[in-house]
Amino acid sequence: MQYGILRVTTPDGQVREYPIENPSLTLGRSLDNGITVDHVSVSRRHAHLKIEDGKLQVQDIGSATGTFVGSQRVGTTEFIAVAGSQVMRFGDCEARWLTEATAPEGTSTSVVTGAEGQPTIAVSLASPSQPISPGSATTATVTVHNRGKTVDQVALSIPDLPAAWVQVRRPTLSLAPGARDEVTIVLQPPKRSESTAGEHEFAVAATSSEGREVRVLGRFTMLPFDDFKFAMKGPQGKSQYTISLQNLGNAPADYNVSVADDDDELDYELADESVQLGPGEERNLVLKVAPKKKNPFGRDRSYRFTSTARPATGGNPANASANFRYTAPLKNWKYFLGAFLGISVLSAGALMARAGSLPDMFGGSGSSPTPTVAVNTTTEPTTALPTPTPDGLHVGGSAEIINSPTGDCLRVRQGPTLAGGDPQSAIVGRICDGQVVDITDGPVESDGFLWWQVATDDGLAGWAAEGQTDGTGDRFMKVKN
Repeated sequence: MQYGILRVTTPDGQVREYPIENPSLTLGRSLDNGITVDHVSVSRRHAHLKIEDGKLQVQDIGSATGTFVGSQRVGTTEFIAVAGSQVMRFGDCEARWLTEATAPEGTSTSVVTGAEGQPTIAVSLASPSQPISPGSATTATVTVHNRGKTVDQVALSIPDLPAAWVQVRRPTLSLAPGARDEVTIVLQPPKRSESTAGEHEFAVAATSSEGREVRVLGRFTMLPFDDFKFAMKGPQGKSQYTISLQNLGNAPADYNVSVADDDDELDYELADESVQLGPGEERNLVLKVAPKKKNPFGRDRSYRFTSTARPATGGNPANASANFRYTAPLKNWKYFLGAFLGISVLSAGALMARAGSLPDMFGGSGSSPTPTVAVNTTTEPTTALPTPTPDGLHVGGSAEIINSPTGDCLRVRQGPTLAGGDPQSAIVGRICDGQVVDITDGPVESDGFLWWQVATDDGLAGWAAEGQTDGTGDRFMKVKN
């Protein structure tokens, strides 16, 4: 739109737009004018238009019905300046001069010419006037004007945007010579990360039946929205977890990640506590967990901890929880140590007995004659005693689940209680026949049952009933052989 557009309205209400491609041209009914207005009230050569310093000036050139700017009639000896979008009149036809400054905001125009250099199609586009929220719809308007001398078929398309984003209400138009038509384009970008926030440019392509194509450019602004996905997986090995964070919004976002447990008993090693992600970007963070106080000779313990991701903009945080199980590496050494001490004492006694004397344990000089002791020299050599093991279920041992309810399995609860007699309360998981669990605490008698604290390899931890305290009914655990 180098010199603007002259928009002419005839008395019957038809509107035609004429791009002004030269700074000086004539207007009239004859085809040899720069702008041809085919109306009986317009003279063959009606007026002279010129543009200087970005301003339009008009002069009548002897028309029968006159040329007017506002209410002032224009003479044939001088040019009259047109102020802004002031109304002009050529005979009974009204006209306005539209430039980039006076045209509606977001409007662009292009023209395609025929083989003889004459304009055949003029296309203008009014872009959306308001920003678009992803998932919502807005509209743009395309105006097509057949400037040629024959009926034309014009096809409209939007080549620069995903097909799912746009809908052309009437993609094909049939226009008589001089006819003008408007088509609505619906824009509805989905609420996904690929609908990125910010300004987007697009083109509307209009192709004539002769294969000539003209494009007009438009633009719209996409508003941002926030959304993200947060999860924690693990453990991998015994102490390593993976925190997964994905930006589901359509604009870059910063997140702060923290980890904590209620009793502050764990230490955490997390390389990135502040993460910046682009739209749709996903990142995995490695988290290492360890107890602050380690007792290698103590019992195994399970800890519950929670990781939290908070958007830096102050949006709602997301949480993910997991269980960490500490296995005491030397928890069974007391049995080996007791056996070793017992064997050592017996071996020492046997050696001294073979020597035929024992030290004076109750005073004396130690030089008194040693009483003769009968020793059976044929005694078999002393052998190591077997390692003592507790009888039945015990802390530090393993148990196999048996006789669990069909289709329901054995319930694992937050504590060793039915919580007021409600069988469905405080359930954290279920373990079924054949599963093996580690016993970490207990036993506790409560609500008529004998309870043990158990933990599974996949991180489930809680209290499960071995059976009724009076010995009736099924037993749900047995020692793992």
